[in-house]
Amino acid sequence: MAINVRVLGVVFCTFSILYSHSVNCDASVPVSTSASDLEIPGLYLMHDFVTPEEEQELLAAVDNRPWHKLAKRRVQHYGYAFCYNIRNVDTNQYLGELPSFISPVIERIKSSQTLDHAADISLDQITVNEYPPGVGLSPHIDTHSAFEGLIFSLSLAGPCIMEFRKYTTNVWQEKTNSNSNLDDQNSEKNSNFIRKAIYLPPRSMLLLSGEARYAWHHYIPHHKVDKVEDSLIRRGSRRVSFTLRKVLKGACQCEFPQYCDSQR
Repeated sequence: MAINVRVLGVVFCTFSILYSHSVNCDASVPVSTSASDLEIPGLYLMHDFVTPEEEQELLAAVDNRPWHKLAKRRVQHYGYAFCYNIRNVDTNQYLGELPSFISPVIERIKSSQTLDHAADISLDQITVNEYPPGVGLSPHIDTHSAFEGLIFSLSLAGPCIMEFRKYTTNVWQEKTNSNSNLDDQNSEKNSNFIRKAIYLPPRSMLLLSGEARYAWHHYIPHHKVDKVEDSLIRRGSRRVSFTLRKVLKGACQCEFPQYCDSQR
């Protein structure tokens, strides 16, 4: 999979939360605006993947459909429902064909000049997430046995910072076996994983493939404000993400068995 991505440079950012006009900056990590700077194999970021007009059309389309409320965010599922209690899909619960409003996005993926074999890409499951201010995403790897090797994520309405963490094998297995929460308050100081981060602007498309998809946890800090150099950037009133995937039929045969639920 080869993608030509324009290098936009690196900024040093600290994650922050605004409390009574003060900023808490107790954790920091270099945050890039280009996936190539992170040097994570299989990670790509395509800026301005949709136009502002297309962004508004996509938001209007999902807002005209029913949302399912989770504890801190709202979701919609298309193609197949994602079962959060088992972190997998039930292939017997087919929800029907993907809605027509997503067709232009899929066609743009398949016609991309920067993706090898783009025309052969097949996607049949979409999860739409709406994140209110201050709500992020706990560190996780999309279950290997649930989806194939390409995961696309389109960011709309608001920006965010996504962090990537690669845990040592022993730590990953211990946390998996004990059902420990990877998103605990002391995890920023944990030396058992590598941390890298990227800024996701509205209308950008993130692609996880290969090692980035199978071996790195991705995580959105639960913050309302991000500090970028000397600027405070608010997350906005909402951020909506479209995650597009292909449901895997059968066991995962990836090259990362230490992180794979099918091969452990």
